[in-house]
Amino acid sequence: MKKIGAVLVLYNPDVERLDHVMEMISPQVTEVCMVDNSPRAVVDVTARYPHATYIPLGENRGIAAAQNVGIRHFQQQEFDFILFADQDTVAPSDCVTRLLSTYQYLHGRGETVGAVAPVAVRAQTGTLMSYKVVFLRDYDENLMQVIQTMNSMSLVPLPLFSEVGLMDESLFIDGVDSEWCWRAAKKVGATFYYDRRIVMNHQLGIGTQRLAGREISIASPSRMYFQYRNYLWLSRRDYVPRQWIVRHGIKYFIKIFYYTIKGPNRRSYIKNIFRGIKAGILGEARA
Repeated sequence: MKKIGAVLVLYNPDVERLDHVMEMISPQVTEVCMVDNSPRAVVDVTARYPHATYIPLGENRGIAAAQNVGIRHFQQQEFDFILFADQDTVAPSDCVTRLLSTYQYLHGRGETVGAVAPVAVRAQTGTLMSYKVVFLRDYDENLMQVIQTMNSMSLVPLPLFSEVGLMDESLFIDGVDSEWCWRAAKKVGATFYYDRRIVMNHQLGIGTQRLAGREISIASPSRMYFQYRNYLWLSRRDYVPRQWIVRHGIKYFIKIFYYTIKGPNRRSYIKNIFRGIKAGILGEARA
């Protein structure tokens, strides 16, 4: 029996939604490790979820740092797999079993699998997320090979972290999952897949808008700093796929005009965008 540990990162969660997420995840894994980035716990987590391991950080150290805490927790117990989860995603009750089956199928065919994940439907609109930016090829009629998967509900073999390294904490939040996938592909030839037969409900950002004929996620003003800074940092790393650099460069260029001309709270967005661009140009991103 494979030992699967779920790393669930919290940040000021909605308790009702968190209950739903825990009801979905807990029966599917060996253990849930909740790592809390909230400055203060919004609920007595230990009493509410007595079977979970709860690790409060007391401050927002970023998703990468929180995930690394969870990864180390399961490494110490010699688990086989990590399931990355978050407070904004709900998946089917048999999601983990099906992801494990997909992993074993691919592994049996000689693939060095970095992660397998469900496809996502946007919680705000009910529409299937687009995977054009990350698409490589159709492995078969059910599986899509991609350059990276989102962390949300990704199943990752735990031993890979010993070979590839942990999440890059300097990125803090945006691009953390993507960067690890690209690094794993470079270091060990890892491959990544979405299984079209498994669908999760995922809340991305704070809303969506159609720009230049495409539906894109709208993030909070504070996220703009990390999106633009990290894009410029990552673009200088030799293992980052060119298709990601080009497509995201176009997207972020368009977003500048959206937030400048018609976006809400324009002053805050513009301030954070240009702070991010400055930090991305002047700062040094470690590889």
